[in-house]
Amino acid sequence: RRSPIAVDLGTQAVKLLQLVQRRGELFVQDALKVEIEPGARDEAERQRRMVHAARRALGRGEFRGRTAIGAIPLEHTTTRALRVARHELDDLQRTVARDAEELFGAEAEAYTAQWLKVGERIERGEHRTEILCCYAPQARIRARLECFAELGLEALALDLDLCATARAFSRPAGRAVALLELGARSARVAFVRDGEPWLVRVLPIGGDALLARLRERLHLDRDALEELAAEAATDEARAAELEHAI
Repeated sequence: RRSPIAVDLGTQAVKLLQLVQRRGELFVQDALKVEIEPGARDEAERQRRMVHAARRALGRGEFRGRTAIGAIPLEHTTTRALRVARHELDDLQRTVARDAEELFGAEAEAYTAQWLKVGERIERGEHRTEILCCYAPQARIRARLECFAELGLEALALDLDLCATARAFSRPAGRAVALLELGARSARVAFVRDGEPWLVRVLPIGGDALLARLRERLHLDRDALEELAAEAATDEARAAELEHAI
């Protein structure tokens, strides 16, 4: 039994992953990363280059089937933590719609909302449920689905990228963990409790900015820096030396 193809359409690269289950165990059917050609003049050209990279990955790999799962980047959404009174839980749709109107005004209908119940609180003697609400522009959703259609893939679901990452880090009940996902142009932070994210944030700095700072401090070009990073990943002494230099 094979999973759908997981498709990560990133800023600089496309990554694909498919799992297969044999005798109750999961194995990797295939996994590939293909760089997106840089230098796009606008978003439309970047989309074309992204689809081209994904098509190359699909053709090069040993992926099976045409069903897929994708994700919307956290930085393309708006997230809100809401505390909802017990009487409002019966109609969360209306509560979230009111919140969207406060956020986006007349443009509220251009967003799609999804939410998670992430905790319970007593606030001023009143029982409240914590809701993590995510608003995604419908235009972004359509653009992502159009990419899948161009690739000949059937999208079974679009996840929020950081939520997909969080599910891979389950912990015993009551335990919490902080996750940092470092992208090329931004970083995403999620605090996960009982297997569910309860707070997420986007930081406006990514790997490109950090690499530029390291090149400046260490006087190394990109290739030399990547070689040093590979050494540091497997050599604790080398990692300590790099940390001291930074």
